[in-house]
Amino acid sequence: MPNRRQRLKALRIRGKVLEIQKSRCGYCSQVLSIEEATNHHRDHNQKNNYEDNIVVSCDRCHKKMNTVETIFISASDRLRQEIVYSILRVAPPPLARELVG
Repeated sequence: MPNRRQRLKALRIRGKVLEIQKSRCGYCSQVLSIEEATNHHRDHNQKNNYEDNIVVSCDRCHKKMNTVETIFISASDRLRQEIVYSILRVAPPPLARELVG
C-alpha cells in the first residue's frame, strides 16, 4: 500500500495528466473528476510516474486495460497478432492509438 507521500505524488501527476487529457478518460473519453480518475501505468511499473507513462482513465477502462494487457503478455505471437487485429477493428480511436503507439 502506498504511503501518504506516494499517494499525494500520484494525485499531483493525475491532475497534470487529466488537464492534458481535458478531464476525459484516455480510453473512452468519459468526463472525469480527479476523484473518479485512476492512473494507468503503460509499463505496469507503479514507480514509473513520468507523465508519458501515465494514462488517466476511468476505473472501468483501467480494469479492462489491465485485463487485456495481462492476456496479451501471456499469449503466443500469432495469438497476439489476432488479438490486436480484432481489437483495432472495434476499438474507439483513443484505445486503438494506445494499442498501436
